[in-house]
Amino acid sequence: MRCGKSSRNLRIHIQNLGGREAPKYNGKGKFIRRLARAFRLLGHAVIQDSASCDISLRMNAISTSRHGKLITRLDNCCYSNTNIHVMSRSGGGDRNVSEAIRLADGIVYQSSVGKNICEGVLGQRNSHSAVICNGVDVTDFNPSRIKLLGRKNYLIACQLLHDGRRIGKFLGCWNDFVKDKNDAYLYLVFEKSMTKIPRGIKNLILSEPLSQRKLNDIMFSVDAMILNLYQDCCPNIASECLACKTPLIVNNTNGILEFIGEEHGLVVNIDGENCFRRCRWKHPPFINGKELVSALNQVYLGDKKKFDFPPMLDILGVAKKYVSFFYEVLND
Repeated sequence: MRCGKSSRNLRIHIQNLGGREAPKYNGKGKFIRRLARAFRLLGHAVIQDSASCDISLRMNAISTSRHGKLITRLDNCCYSNTNIHVMSRSGGGDRNVSEAIRLADGIVYQSSVGKNICEGVLGQRNSHSAVICNGVDVTDFNPSRIKLLGRKNYLIACQLLHDGRRIGKFLGCWNDFVKDKNDAYLYLVFEKSMTKIPRGIKNLILSEPLSQRKLNDIMFSVDAMILNLYQDCCPNIASECLACKTPLIVNNTNGILEFIGEEHGLVVNIDGENCFRRCRWKHPPFINGKELVSALNQVYLGDKKKFDFPPMLDILGVAKKYVSFFYEVLND
């Protein structure tokens, strides 16, 4: 049955909503909840029972459910030496990614980086696909509620760094930058079970993953956020930082570059140009660390940039793009 774009509101089932796959404070869990709230604000129903839905939206996993039209959102696409990882931290492999694309009625990618990895390398395409970035509600990030940290200068790397070779090179660059500075600090949020931190790093403050409230405190307080993952399609932490008016230091293979402008931070060309080639490690070492040190100095010596939040990252606009894509799939 064809469903005209303005004929009626949709009944949307989000398969991961409230489940164990979407913990309260991880990136995917936060995005799912924000998206569900935005769907409701637009007048659509987010339902628990998939049997009566128009659209079943699946995040990062294979599904054979045939209740309504099945839309699968693929994110965090990256290479290892053997396959493409996208389904989970342990990786599902090329076969699972291809199967997810084949089984779905439509595929949503977070950025063209993810789309090119999945489609360009695998050669597996879906007749319906869209690139829709992550988003946030800026009203969730209110500086009047934030207790600022005490130190004058902070620089923060706030992501899960899974490979010791990359974090080692990154922290080596930090040591080069901070060797003659006593008022610059790196606040590093990481998982001890995933990453070993080298000894002898100056002005380093370590933290386990934080609740959203505590993370907001950090994001409003720092001078910049460093995002140096090799291939990240559209990290939630980037949109959250921009909602806090905190500029980014981003590597050149990051999908967030598709949605922000030069006023939102600095791009450092630390990785090789061909980010779609299979690499030996999931997150390989930098090729050029000097540019990162230079970017750190620019932030340290300059004033904190003022900019407007990128409208493309507003969660209500993101939800509208999802709904438009849903109608496209339903009308096929």
